[in-house]
Amino acid sequence: MVHWKHFALLFLGVCVAMTGALTWIGFADDDFRYAIDGADDDPPRGVTDIREYDGLTDRQRRIFDRARAGETIHFEDEYPMPRVVKRDGTYYTSVAPRYYDWTNPRTFVPALVFLAGVATMVHAVRLDIGTSTVRSAS
Repeated sequence: MVHWKHFALLFLGVCVAMTGALTWIGFADDDFRYAIDGADDDPPRGVTDIREYDGLTDRQRRIFDRARAGETIHFEDEYPMPRVVKRDGTYYTSVAPRYYDWTNPRTFVPALVFLAGVATMVHAVRLDIGTSTVRSAS
């Protein structure tokens, strides 16, 4: 039999986990990075954002040259670079630009709230299982 306190604890865990998940979706800090992933003589399939090196702005050229030298450039708010740059007949592709900054409290605190809700749900289920043992008649 389900005890109402265990059910209330389970419900509380679901509410806390949902709060954490929805908060993370709304407020997680996503940053951007630019690094050269590879170079090829043929254009990559399915990519439409291909720009010539000569068509880049001065800032984009500096970023591209730094990335081509092996550096990874990080951006907080904007992503000014195209997915593929063509220079001297070679197509340079970049890595996936978006990632989550786990050092920012807007990202890891909602994740911890979600995990606390999951732990509360597991605890409620374990309590209910522990109190509802089947006794054999002797």
